[in-house]
Order: sequence, then structure tokens, then C-alpha cells
Amino acid sequence: VYSLDINFTYLIISFSILITLIIANKLFKIESIIYYLISGLCLWYFVNLSGVHSTISGIILAIAIPSKSYTCRKSTLDRLQCLLVPINSLFIIPLFAFANTGIELTYNIDLSSAKPLYMGIILGLSVGKPLGIMLFCYLGNLLKFTEKPKNISWMAIFFVSLIAGIGFTMSIFVSELAFIHNLTLINIAKMAILISASISIAASFITISIYIYVCKLKNKTTNLTSKYLIS
Repeated sequence: VYSLDINFTYLIISFSILITLIIANKLFKIESIIYYLISGLCLWYFVNLSGVHSTISGIILAIAIPSKSYTCRKSTLDRLQCLLVPINSLFIIPLFAFANTGIELTYNIDLSSAKPLYMGIILGLSVGKPLGIMLFCYLGNLLKFTEKPKNISWMAIFFVSLIAGIGFTMSIFVSELAFIHNLTLINIAKMAILISASISIAASFITISIYIYVCKLKNKTTNLTSKYLIS
């Protein structure tokens, strides 16, 4: 959707690498982390040359990595997660946010013509995400596609859905791709994203605080202790 030019030759090569990875997983049951990392670098290279944004390579690579172990050990996916999550959490995401959150505050931005944009972003993040998370969690549980853990209440899932509106890294990323030739729209989108994050923070704090207060009044025990809620 956001690609300017597509090179189908490199796209076919990327698709071939993906098929090879899936065959290596399902047919040959290869579990080597080195194999998937090297193949992932090749996939990233050709996806980038194809004109599709290179971050897509990470998504399609994850499809091919074994999520269950064939040798009674931890799966390749679990081992990669243990290896990469600390690096991602401590370095990659903070660097991404630091490099991409910059907003140019000017007084001559015409917001009247961009109302659908900033209202769509604010409502989509602060209202749409909680609704979407709750709806699909409920439907998935109802239709037996997924199963809600017994020690997790629907209220806990609702709190998480409110907090989800705070996430802004991918929203900024998509905005920069969508409005790559219009800096004004990018800045408006970034402001709307930060406003929606602030709304989500306030809504989460107020809702959780009220819930804790009501539970204390009713003197009921819940699965969500004050310690975890405040965290």
C-alpha cells in the first residue's frame, strides 16, 4: 500500500526465500538460530530491493521460524525471543522512538483541513484499539479459537486494552510512510498520536484507580492486586 515502486524480480526472490525457510522448518525440521538469522538477512536485503519496506521482512521471517521444538528442547522461536527481547526492549525501541518522535511545533499549521486525519488517529488509538482488543478477545474465546487464562479476568484484559492506546512507535512509523512527501501531515499525525497516548494514560490511570477504590470499598478479593495494577 505504501510502496512507491515495486520490483517484481526481487519480490519473487524474497518469496522464494520465504518458501525455502518454511520448507526448512516443516520438512527438514531445521532449528538452528544461525540458519534463520542468515536467511533473514538475505530476506531483508531482497525485500528492501523489491520496493516493499524492509521491516516487512521481519514479519514474514517470523512466520517461518519454528514455534515448537522437534527435539524436546526450547523452540527456535523461544530461544530467539530470550536472545532478542532484552536487546529490543533496551536499545532498539528506545532508539526508534528517539529518532522518530521529533515534532516540529509551528503556529501556521492549518488543522481545519486535516480534521479527519487527527480525529481519526485520536479516536482510532484511544477508542478503536480498546474496542478492537476487547471484541476480538471475546469473539476468539467465544468461538474457541483462543482460550482466556483462568487467572485473568475480563477486567484485566480491559485495562490492558486501555493501556494499548499508549503505544505510538508503529503509529508514527506508518504515518511517515503514508505521508512521506508531506511534512505538515506527518507533524499533525505525530501530535495526534501523542495526544491519544496522553488520553490513554489518563483513562488507564483513572479507570484502574476507580476499580481499586471500589474493590476496597466492597472488601472483595480480586485477581488484580493493587501492586500489579499500579505497575
